[in-house]
Amino acid sequence: MEFVDGANFHDIVKKHGQMDVLRACHYMYGAAVGLNHAHEMGLVHRDIKPHNLIRTVNGRTKILDFGLATAEAGSGELTGENVVMGTPDYIAPEQALDAHSADARSDIYSLGCSLYYLLT
Repeated sequence: MEFVDGANFHDIVKKHGQMDVLRACHYMYGAAVGLNHAHEMGLVHRDIKPHNLIRTVNGRTKILDFGLATAEAGSGELTGENVVMGTPDYIAPEQALDAHSADARSDIYSLGCSLYYLLT
């Protein structure tokens, strides 16, 4: 795994406070592009949150920690029955009910929650 020099968005907001809309949208756009690429490769992250999004020293957004990722929706062999996978503040409702049902839309929901965190 590559070393990424930067700070995660949770720490950035904690240190500097909420972001202006343009800056927050710029950073989340970078995350959306990365998520789109992951989804095109058949991966669902399942744990998108400000802690797992990093702003590099050159201002790019990178997605970290694919530890809960699945190859495709419904293939989570590592997920047992009645097990919630993800972070409660950012998890999509359908993923909270059934981790196997998480798909690209679940990641997009979590990205929206992350954007809300940056703005508020």
